[in-house]
Amino acid sequence: MGEIFKKYIPAIILLFLVALVWAGLAFVFDTSGKELNIEEDVYKTPLEKTFSKESLDEVYDKTSQKMPVSPREFLNLNKKN
Repeated sequence: MGEIFKKYIPAIILLFLVALVWAGLAFVFDTSGKELNIEEDVYKTPLEKTFSKESLDEVYDKTSQKMPVSPREFLNLNKKN
């Protein structure tokens, strides 16, 4: 048993060193560069100050053309069930 341990001790030490370096580098790269500049105001303010019925109608028309079931039919299906 001691002979096998002596034979593989350099490999075990090398493996330990590689794992230690890998863990250290992973820690360094995870902690550096995590500074986020998120402007919350972009997500809190509306795109336009007024509500535009024209843009809502445009979205409705696009969904009516592209979807297999129109939004009105979909809502009616949900009401029945």
